[in-house]
Amino acid sequence: MGLAGSGANAKVYEAEYAEVASVSDEDDEGFGGLAIKVQSARLARWEWMVCKRLAGRIDPLHAAGVVQPSALHLVGGTDVVKGSDAEIGVLIMPFGDHGTLQDVLNSYLRVGKQMDELIVMYYAIELLRVVESLHLAGVVHADIKPDNLLVRNGGDNWCDWAVNRPGSWKLKGLSLIDFGLAIDLGMYDWQTVFVGDCGTEGFRCSEMIEGKPWTWQADMHQIAATVHALLFGKYMQVHKVLTDFDGFKYRPRESLKRWWRTELWEIFFEVLLNFPTLDFKSPPPLGDLRRMFEEHIMEERLGAQLRVGLMKQTVSMFQQLREGKT
Repeated sequence: MGLAGSGANAKVYEAEYAEVASVSDEDDEGFGGLAIKVQSARLARWEWMVCKRLAGRIDPLHAAGVVQPSALHLVGGTDVVKGSDAEIGVLIMPFGDHGTLQDVLNSYLRVGKQMDELIVMYYAIELLRVVESLHLAGVVHADIKPDNLLVRNGGDNWCDWAVNRPGSWKLKGLSLIDFGLAIDLGMYDWQTVFVGDCGTEGFRCSEMIEGKPWTWQADMHQIAATVHALLFGKYMQVHKVLTDFDGFKYRPRESLKRWWRTELWEIFFEVLLNFPTLDFKSPPPLGDLRRMFEEHIMEERLGAQLRVGLMKQTVSMFQQLREGKT
């Protein structure tokens, strides 16, 4: 078991089932790695609870978008039965064999390249799909960032991408982890608003920065910030731009490249960065944004190009790993 990563509130270790030691390389595909997440008992309990609630609410078609812990162990304290005064919580969950979205981004930055716009669109589609399913299940994640998105890359049937995700495409995409800051909207009145700050620089919505109430904006800003990191290779900075009638809008400081599909990205960022504080019965139009990118890929017949691009990305990441560059 070795340390895989650490953050402000937790450490994650990579481990494997004991049985793997006695299984040949040819027969070990059924024994996936394990992630051992060590954090405060309070955060571990809450993360476990939210994930299990989501398991009962989320559409089974989108269940792979949430990484489910398989066990919770509470350590320390005197209550050995219920662990009511435990100090440490340990969550056991599947280990992401293909790394995080941050690892994907780093594989480009490491060699001085930029992720292709089409691949960014693909990850935007998958991120919008995951968060849309979360919102329909009544949960705001509030800590979306590349580090908290595991890459799914299952299956070997690399046919051309299409909206219905043929071949192995349903086994590919993104999965959210780290629900320690998540909000279960079902615990509050439907007109409740929130105040507070997620505390992650570059991923704080404007309402958090300005001390205003928010609801869906926490996730919406973080979706925009995550995609911005892929598109530009750097964290998003936002500024106010004056509009007619003495109003203003929030926009990214970075300018879109003229050869990109600027009309799509302008809609994407404008919707995500300027969504009002609405009640729980009025979730944001993430599905509309997802379909906008899907329709573009289909209309321009870019499914084959997307397939080839992701295959090349997979090979490049494997080569970097083999050469010890990660």
